[in-house]
Amino acid sequence: MKNKKISSKIKYLFSLVIVILILGVLYSYFGESKTIVEVVHGNSMFPTIKDNQSVEVEYGYYQNHQILRGEIVVIDFRTRNEDFVKRVIAIPGDSVLFGKDSQIYLNDNQLRENYISNNESFNKNELITLLTQLEYYNNTIPEGYYLVLGDNRLDSYDSGSYGLILKERIIGKIAGIT
Repeated sequence: MKNKKISSKIKYLFSLVIVILILGVLYSYFGESKTIVEVVHGNSMFPTIKDNQSVEVEYGYYQNHQILRGEIVVIDFRTRNEDFVKRVIAIPGDSVLFGKDSQIYLNDNQLRENYISNNESFNKNELITLLTQLEYYNNTIPEGYYLVLGDNRLDSYDSGSYGLILKERIIGKIAGIT
């Protein structure tokens, strides 16, 4: 009789552990995103977002959504102890070239960027890390990586400085600019 009680308690505890594990897996898969108002410091996204302007950040959004070209995202740059706000320029599978005219060519078409001011261009010498990475991948963004740039190309630490960004580093989406 005592063995049956112990056996039923073990079965109960085992079932409880299984339920907790299943709930944990479901939570990590579906996760919940939370929206928080943050203040952006710096001019790297000017003119879209100005220095000290507030934005609504939806953290965890990309746990359940695909990252799309043109979205403004929050990136965790662990080496700098701060998060950066940048625009997604290219997604996995896109081909990217930087022309002699300092324009970006995405999938063989010149990228039209009505969000940057004065057709700001790049100094290709400042893109060495990115260009080397793109050359290694035959100018195609590899799976799990993204090309992100600030709208103020002349004043932005982004893929031009750090190379392609891992998906895991993209921690939120700008849901609104106030």
